Amino acid sequence: MQTGFEHKNAEMKRFHGMATAKYRGLFRMRIQTYLTAFVVNVKQMVKLVEQKQSALG
Repeated sequence: MQTGFEHKNAEMKRFHGMATAKYRGLFRMRIQTYLTAFVVNVKQMVKLVEQKQSALG
């Protein structure tokens, strides 16, 4: 059974290109990782806001 953290890592790998490095160098790979994590977090925030709005109205 996967925990929430493992689930998000799997999502980043499968759907957001983290299976392979898109750029060369540690700095650029860090930027790719940070941006990917940002996108996954924003998607989660949007999902939570939509759930809250549907529960209210």
